[in-house]
Amino acid sequence: MPRIGSRWGSLAGGPVRVGGRQYHLVVFPPGTDDRDRRLLRLWRAWPVGGVLLALAALVVLRGPVGLPAALVVAPVVFLGPLLWLRHTLRRQRRDLVVVHADYLYGTGTPEDLVRCKRLVALGTRLIDAERAFDNGELSPVDFQRIWGEVHAQARGLVTVRRAAARGRIGSDHP
Repeated sequence: MPRIGSRWGSLAGGPVRVGGRQYHLVVFPPGTDDRDRRLLRLWRAWPVGGVLLALAALVVLRGPVGLPAALVVAPVVFLGPLLWLRHTLRRQRRDLVVVHADYLYGTGTPEDLVRCKRLVALGTRLIDAERAFDNGELSPVDFQRIWGEVHAQARGLVTVRRAAARGRIGSDHP
């Protein structure tokens, strides 16, 4: 899946093998600086990367310090950075918006297709705004304004999806 993005987050997705489309839009809180962007990306990758690092620590330390000690160190290698990131990124994690959309040919609903198109439109708006900002065609204030508008709209898509899921769950249970 191609991934596009920079200051504001990323848009990934496109056609899927089974026929259809799948998109993933990540929008950082407006005004996120370089350090927080890197840390947010690390936070999102930590569940997989942290487990791999802990497993590597287990394998490497098993010989020199023994299996019991390695079994103590490996979870610390995973949990230490996780807890630090969680504490450091409190506000940014709360305001991070991650939206998924997928549409499968045949089984997808019109709402799924509209959601995919909406994600692409939001991502495209941010890509165009960032390109204009980089070329000096857009002021920093205008770029932040567009970023904030898209962030709010993407947050609305997350809210709509959660409300729809609660509605379906509620309708299944009397």
